Amino acid sequence: MDFKNKQNKESNIPIPKIENIELGEILKLKNDSNFVIREIKLEKLKDEYSGKLNQNYGATELAKLGKMLFDELRNEYGIDSPVKFFFSRDENNEAILFSVVDKIKPIIPTKEERGTVVQKFYKLYESLSHYYLDKLRNGGAFLTDINGSTQYIYIYIYIYGKKLAGEDKEEKIYLVDADIYLDDRQKSLLTVVYWLARHSSGIDKNSHMIENIKIFVSEYQEKFTQIGGKDKQRLIQLNKYLSEQEFGAEILPAIPTFEKKK
Repeated sequence: MDFKNKQNKESNIPIPKIENIELGEILKLKNDSNFVIREIKLEKLKDEYSGKLNQNYGATELAKLGKMLFDELRNEYGIDSPVKFFFSRDENNEAILFSVVDKIKPIIPTKEERGTVVQKFYKLYESLSHYYLDKLRNGGAFLTDINGSTQYIYIYIYIYGKKLAGEDKEEKIYLVDADIYLDDRQKSLLTVVYWLARHSSGIDKNSHMIENIKIFVSEYQEKFTQIGGKDKQRLIQLNKYLSEQEFGAEILPAIPTFEKKK
């Protein structure tokens, strides 16, 4: 697969390699409480995207593309997903893609830590908006299911955490949903950015994220002059949000202020 022609030519992410792993090793990891294991048959992955993308990808190519997008997100935008991908075969000798995700222990910030954590959350959404603006400008495939707060350790009172296993105990925001949901159609970016805005109404109006979305909306309308249906309605709502920030549930004010549990 010629990733250089199909992907953003400005990307510094190398063409990915996915290691093979014996099924017995996967079974050991499944019994390890420090990890979450997901699997998908390669042919099913291919069928899910058949006819839905601009480019035609084989099953193995889709898996490698997914890994490359997670690598790009981590290395170029500072958004870390604690996932590793492996190829293997099941008992019926069918090709399988396994994702091995580190479990994250949620950390509740103290009153003193809250301001720092809020800034990390601001930075996360700034990076996401930058990611999608770059994809609009440069083309290439992109991850779609990373724009909501529940994909990160921010469910109810949690905003960040640390890995249960290994030596890396840094407390930070992790992208814990590592399923491969991707698209390569630039017009689809509007829907993703629309939901990004809806999930971030607690963000300050003067943040870099808001500025990035304003630029995105302007450049999107220049690129796609004929917009109708749901896309037209989403643009109207996005512009309303950017001027008034009225829709969506506020997220940041929900960060708790009680003491961190040991």
